[in-house]
Amino acid sequence: MLKKSANYRGQLLYGDKLAHFHTLGVGQKLGYIREILEEEYGDEFSRSRVAKKCGLTHQGQYHLEEKSKKKPRERTLNKLLEIYNIPHSLLKDNNDNPKSRFRIDPAPIYIGKPEDRALYLKDVVEQQASMEDSLRNYTPSADDLLEVDFEMIAYIPDTPLIHKRGRYARRVRLTSEDIQMLEGLIETQIEIIASRREALEKLRQEDDYWGYTRS
Repeated sequence: MLKKSANYRGQLLYGDKLAHFHTLGVGQKLGYIREILEEEYGDEFSRSRVAKKCGLTHQGQYHLEEKSKKKPRERTLNKLLEIYNIPHSLLKDNNDNPKSRFRIDPAPIYIGKPEDRALYLKDVVEQQASMEDSLRNYTPSADDLLEVDFEMIAYIPDTPLIHKRGRYARRVRLTSEDIQMLEGLIETQIEIIASRREALEKLRQEDDYWGYTRS
């Protein structure tokens, strides 16, 4: 669990909530995100105010979030992405990904205003540094060593499952405390990398959008 160093708002989608989010259609995802933002920031993200900002009626916004099975018009979609401060990739249809017998937990997603996202990312980086310091200063006990098969599976969307035993798998002897520390470290690293990539992708999309607008 990420410890906040400041009183900023926003929510992190992860685990079962994030898995459920990826089962929704585009309109439902937009509604889900708006409801989170309204819960965090109040009326400025109410259905009526958002509808007015993107040129829809209240009924049109309701239909988009609750009833529509189609993507909104490009102009409306781009405006909503700007209001919600989210990348277009977040709305990707999860059915585009190949099925696998392995459970693949999607990367956590932060929902909030840009200034709050910056504080969140700062906390993530600082927590990573703290965990790395703890790991450097950690002295494992020789008691209760367990023989563990350590294996990593790299899964890339739209490609077959990548499973390189020779590079990612080995057998080691660890204590149960070692295993818990590794799990926490790996989870934090994944969250940091995913958050940075998400922020970079959003910046790239904004650059592409404004470049297209100017041209």
